[in-house]
Amino acid sequence: LIVKIEKGGGGNDAKCCIEECLQAANRLVWNPQGAKVLVAIVDTYPNGVQGKSRKCQNSIHWSDEVELLENNGIKIYSIFAGNDDGVRDFYQKISDRTDGRLIPISDIHLMAEILVAIAMKEAGNLEKYLETQEQTGKITQKQKQTLLLLK
Repeated sequence: LIVKIEKGGGGNDAKCCIEECLQAANRLVWNPQGAKVLVAIVDTYPNGVQGKSRKCQNSIHWSDEVELLENNGIKIYSIFAGNDDGVRDFYQKISDRTDGRLIPISDIHLMAEILVAIAMKEAGNLEKYLETQEQTGKITQKQKQTLLLLK
């Protein structure tokens, strides 16, 4: 479903994309027994953030979609790939609100490790997994520190 999302009415920068992804996640059928996690890779505000951007031309509002995700027990893990502290704080609040986490990333090579670490956290095996990865030389101490932000 997510792969079918096309650039929306947010203009040339496709800002509506995050709102469309949140909406698409709300339309999925989630397993009520398993962990429910949405991983969003973000670098700028979605449309409709007061004082930051105009409303989404597709009439999707980020806060409505986040509220639905929260109410359905879906955690949002925001992977922040930027350097704007205001944007970072914005997504930190969304992640906190849904009992997810925000992970800042400056090295795209860590992306796969972050996704696996999120799954390990949700399965209750994060610390053991990170210790094993560090002992076998698959991650550095600095990378481990980044991944421990998932705790």
